Amino acid sequence: YTTTPPALKPPSLPIEQQHPEPPTLSTALTNRKLLTLKTEIEINNIYTGYFSFSPFLLSDGRIATPSGEDDKSIAILSINYELKSWKKDIYKENAHNSCIRSFLELSNNRLLSCSNDHTIKIWSILVNNLLEVKTLTEPNGDVYKIITLSRNRFASASYNNTIRIWNSKEPYN
Repeated sequence: YTTTPPALKPPSLPIEQQHPEPPTLSTALTNRKLLTLKTEIEINNIYTGYFSFSPFLLSDGRIATPSGEDDKSIAILSINYELKSWKKDIYKENAHNSCIRSFLELSNNRLLSCSNDHTIKIWSILVNNLLEVKTLTEPNGDVYKIITLSRNRFASASYNNTIRIWNSKEPYN
């Protein structure tokens, strides 16, 4: 004579623990840990004029940042998270003739910058300097944004409602 052992049941949990709802705005507001952010490192006084439009993270972990209208410069910064500090590795004065709007990184230590001066500039990132390799001109308007499309192509958007597709596999690569 044998008996079958009773089936094992998982411990019973309240319904809200069995199928928790995804967090909503109201739960996020009541759980302050979801909303608490702390400034880790503050970066200021990079330029003589006002600060940049859009910092850009480079593949080596440094930050490229354009200046505002006043000095039209590019700075490349190293961040030390352990020491909570930063330093200016490269500072290229008058990189453009007007304010710099955006950056894009190509392979082989190449950096693109676009500007209200109707240009896209291709830079070679050296140890402590930027070397201008080529200037591409958008004859009809300020260049506001550049984005990657594929390995060898990027697009630029200009103030005159023009999007141009560029091939970066030119002699300047």
